Amino acid sequence: MGGADAGSARRRQGREDARRQRTIDRLLDGRAGRLHARWRPVTKCVGQTRSLAVLTLFAIGMALSVCGCGGAPGGADSLQDIKQRGRLVAGVKYDVALFGELPPGAATPQGFETDLVRELARRMLGDPDAVDWVRVDSASRIPALQDGDVDLVCATLTVTDERRGQIDFSDPYFTAGQTLLVKEGSPIHSVDDLNGKRVSTTRGSTSATCIRSLAPGARVQEYEGFSNAFMALQLGGADAMTSDNTILWGYAAQHDGFEMVGGLLTEESYAMGFKRESADLVAYVNAFLKDIRADGTYDRLYQHWFPDAVPGR
Repeated sequence: MGGADAGSARRRQGREDARRQRTIDRLLDGRAGRLHARWRPVTKCVGQTRSLAVLTLFAIGMALSVCGCGGAPGGADSLQDIKQRGRLVAGVKYDVALFGELPPGAATPQGFETDLVRELARRMLGDPDAVDWVRVDSASRIPALQDGDVDLVCATLTVTDERRGQIDFSDPYFTAGQTLLVKEGSPIHSVDDLNGKRVSTTRGSTSATCIRSLAPGARVQEYEGFSNAFMALQLGGADAMTSDNTILWGYAAQHDGFEMVGGLLTEESYAMGFKRESADLVAYVNAFLKDIRADGTYDRLYQHWFPDAVPGR
């Protein structure tokens, strides 16, 4: 095998290894499991350690068997492939109130973005439930597209020039702005008050980059997922949390004793993401977004999830 062919084979194998590892992670690292592991004491008796090892090996074996037998469908190469498959594979958030969240006991995620995906599936495939949901977070969204694990990502994904060099975007479907969430009575009232303060946010987000630029004296703490970033604020591990106003509004609405301060620090557009060279799928989704605004579907979904008219249309 030539050097180029060998290199191509290694890259393909690397992508397969990464896809297999994410499958294992999804089985072993659910939200509850991650939080439990984070707070679980390190010391365990020998019997507990052996039992955990057996369960872990069993889960890994199951994950590898799923990967070896094809498992859940990955991303398609074209719009026609999706239609032939009859399923849309969508990467969404599972921990963002109002946009994409998996409530206790629910079988599928719920929110404004997941409803957009369901409506897209209804118009594309004739069935709003013809969706395979893949959980992503801020750090894993773009790799999931690049590795072909999903057809699209609809997950509070901000359009930036840097990301345009990595993936394709649809037209924007939502405009948000970064702000701050604090406990009521906090001495923090604006970005100018963050010097020396601990600010939680999500790993791989534009919020982390922005707050470092606007408040270079802040102690920025990045967490895996919004729920962990909010927990840091809730439990006193952070003095403020920063993200988009729409996301923080959801936490403030669900938890007493928190308020947003500082006004809007940025204006950011959310769009669906696709792997590069997905022109036919991007064109279809752009036409879909135009149609749902024209026929009132967008307004209906917006009012359902944001009845108090959070800025962001």
